[in-house]
Formats: sequence, C-alpha cells, structure tokens
Amino acid sequence: MQNPQQKHYDDIHAKYAAHYYDATSLAYRDQFILAPLLEGLDLNGCRIADLACGYGYTSLALKRRFPRADFVGFDISKPAQETYEHTVGFPTYQADISAESFVETARSMAPFDAAIVVGGLHHCVNNLDVTLENIATLLKPNGYLLMVEPNSEFLLESVRKLWYRADKYFQAETESALAHDQILRRSASRFRLDSVRFFGGPAYFLLLSSLLFRLPIGLKPILQKPLVCTRNIVQSSARQDAISSIYGTVEKELIRNLERRVWGSGYLSFPIPQHHYGPAACAESPVS
Repeated sequence: MQNPQQKHYDDIHAKYAAHYYDATSLAYRDQFILAPLLEGLDLNGCRIADLACGYGYTSLALKRRFPRADFVGFDISKPAQETYEHTVGFPTYQADISAESFVETARSMAPFDAAIVVGGLHHCVNNLDVTLENIATLLKPNGYLLMVEPNSEFLLESVRKLWYRADKYFQAETESALAHDQILRRSASRFRLDSVRFFGGPAYFLLLSSLLFRLPIGLKPILQKPLVCTRNIVQSSARQDAISSIYGTVEKELIRNLERRVWGSGYLSFPIPQHHYGPAACAESPVS
C-alpha cells in the first residue's frame, strides 16, 4: 500500500520547494542547522546517505564542506528524486525508508559511513522503529546518523498539533514532532547518543518555515537581518558555552530541560558501536 506521504509530497512539492529552498531559507539552514550539526567533523572520503533528501540541497551543502565525499539520495517523492539527480549529480532512489521492504534496499546498498536526515524522520512516525532499523542497516559499524527534527516537548506543541490538523501542507495522520529522549530509548540497541541541542525561535519559523505562515518569499530577505541578529543574541553558541562552563551538572540539566521547552526543533547526532547515531570523521571514526 502506498504511503500517504508520497502523494502528499508529490502534490505540494512545487510550493514546498519555493519556500524551503529559496536563498534565505538555504542561508538559514547552512548557518544555523548544518554548521552546528557538522561542527568538528571531517566527512571527506565518506559515503553518505541523504535520507528524505528532497531536491538535494543538504547534499550540496555537505559537498561544499567535504568535496571528497560521495552521496546517495533517498526520497519517497518521484519529483524530488528526479530533481536531486539533476541538481546534485549523484544517484538517488525513490524509496520509502519507513517501509519494512526497504531493509532489502538497505542491505544491498550498505555500508554507508554516515547518514543525514533533516526534517524527514517526523514523516515516518507510523513506522518509526522500522525506520530506525532500516537506517541502522544502511550504516557500517562506527558510522553516524545526523538528524534534525521538530521537538514535541516544545512549549507550543499543542498549537503545532492543531496546525498540523488544519493546514493542507501537513498530514496529521502520518507526521508529528518527535521527543528526542524517546528516540534514544527506542533505538538504544542500535544507536548511542553523541550530542543533542535544541534551537528555534522567530527566524526558524519565519525564514526557514515561511510556508507555515504563507509569508511572501520576497519579504524574507527584508526580515533576514533583524531576525538573524535577534537569534544570535538569544541563542548564540558562545552564550551556551558560557552557561555550560559556569553551571554544574544539575543546573545544566535544568537549562537543557528549559531549552527543550522553549525551542521548537533539535539536532541529534549519534556514533554507533553496533549501529549508533552521531557525527563522524569518516574513514576512521572511533566510538568513545
């Protein structure tokens, strides 16, 4: 049976691409999502699976950072699959990573040094355990899963749920935000946490997720500078590092719990002894 997400994204792909792949959105993704997620990593020489790859802009951004990396894209949408190959120049496959049958594809194409999924896993909630198992099958021992997903512990999660039900650009039956601690518990036999951070705020919603509010794309460059400046003041890495150095373990945990309530999204990265999520130096990436 066809996954409803396939028809959904085939129907909305043009509007989705216009809002999520414009220059302002891509600049936000590069600076505030990919840069922190990839910090300290060297993926040169790696074979990387780009899951829920869309039009391929995550692979392009990684290719700029790691010119000796190779990529394979996977997406449930045929238009996305075709556009990825044209845009990125690497192979891609139309595939449902949440399907039990995907494990055969995973076995035939493994091993990958790393896998990355940006905003794709929360479209697989109806088969999340199967999806995580499929991803683990793709990865070699000591490979890495890098992921960014909406955070269900967000203070305004009840509003997000109502929005998912009311807005035609969402499929409330097959997608929802995720609790990152639950992901860790459900995948404990396969993945081990390397790091998790939470982020969000007005720039995230208005620049990256402008489709939510039907914000005119031409307005986004005008809003970019003030929103980014505000974001940098409120949620700078330097401020977070300072907090980490000032406070003890208990206080850090309280701060992390506050962050998960305040910010609407989060990064997870995992290394894998058998199979685990995390950032990697690719050729040799010891698990600590």
